[in-house]
Amino acid sequence: MPIVKDTSSFYPGTRKQARESLGLPLASFIVIYHNELGSNAQKITSYFEKVLNRFKDDINEVLVVNIGSKINMESAPGYSVRNIHINDAGILGEYYRAANLNIYLSPMDSLYRPVAEAALCGVASVIFDVGSANEVIENEKTGIIINQFDKDALYVSIGRSMANPEYALNLGVAAYHKYKDEI
Repeated sequence: MPIVKDTSSFYPGTRKQARESLGLPLASFIVIYHNELGSNAQKITSYFEKVLNRFKDDINEVLVVNIGSKINMESAPGYSVRNIHINDAGILGEYYRAANLNIYLSPMDSLYRPVAEAALCGVASVIFDVGSANEVIENEKTGIIINQFDKDALYVSIGRSMANPEYALNLGVAAYHKYKDEI
């Protein structure tokens, strides 16, 4: 994944425009998924897939855009997956803008770069409660913080955002304002 130095290209345009330019469905609930590379990558992806499987009877189709993971995910009933590898920051910004929610599951304290990138595109993130998570996200104000590997909490976070897109949008707008002022 590219390291983004210039974020000015991140926010122009609408979600609809981003979805149209990327050929993504307009009506789907789109989740950007990031996975930490390393020894926990398979465990985290498996955990995430188990949560997604709970949406199989849902009316709304979930589209997962798997970014920055060397572990490809497979589509299953209730969700479909696009495994992509991006080398262009402008395209990365388009995918963020197209999304409803950013899922960044790291079991260790990290730089949280994907959280900031998503925020600059007006997209809220769900992260594990580790290290400086509370400095990165104000829980239920600029994103959602969940306990590590809490399947119910992740399911509720995604489900609540699907059921109430205004909720996810408001979190994303607040995240945008938090991060745009810090850069």
